[in-house]
Amino acid sequence: LEFRRVLFRSFNLFFSQVIALIYGMSGAIFIGYLFSPEEAGKFSILEKMATPLISAGLLTHTAAFPKLIQIWLSDKKKYLEVLLFCIKMYLLFVLIISIFYMLFSDNINLFVYGTTENKLLFSFFLIWILIGFAGPIVTSYYSMIHKAYKVTQINLITLFLILCLAIPLTIKFGALGWIIGLIFAHIPVLIILGRYLQLLGVLFKYFY
Repeated sequence: LEFRRVLFRSFNLFFSQVIALIYGMSGAIFIGYLFSPEEAGKFSILEKMATPLISAGLLTHTAAFPKLIQIWLSDKKKYLEVLLFCIKMYLLFVLIISIFYMLFSDNINLFVYGTTENKLLFSFFLIWILIGFAGPIVTSYYSMIHKAYKVTQINLITLFLILCLAIPLTIKFGALGWIIGLIFAHIPVLIILGRYLQLLGVLFKYFY
């Protein structure tokens, strides 16, 4: 029975990651089909940049995750402090990147695309990076409390919103539309994270 429970949890997490992979890796395909191969190429470059940047920003959370698991049951106040510290470090990381881009935007655009005409695309790319912390943190939390099915539900909602928002925007604006659609599709994840942090804050206010 315990083995089946563990297997079910693992399957839920696996299925949720498959869903995330579908909308996370299909952007260039949709953009190329709905708009143009050139726009798909633009997005592919940004996508390759986004993955290491988000991963680098989340290094603090990744390193702290074993500690977060240990203190979750014993000291939720400390858990919140560590979690908020990880989020602040991520936001600081994105702020540094944004300032660097603002200072050298022309040079960066020329290096990446050979033109300075993609500043708006890069600006929304930075917003995409900014909200990139929410998904992994929510996933880690639900995995920690053995509710991986919640991650599956959230990813299904995100996929649905992408189909409703990103595809029409891509037809109109190309790579820019896809990124804008991704940003709006991840708003529910930000809301869930915000409510969770708010709930923890309320609990600590009354019980600590």
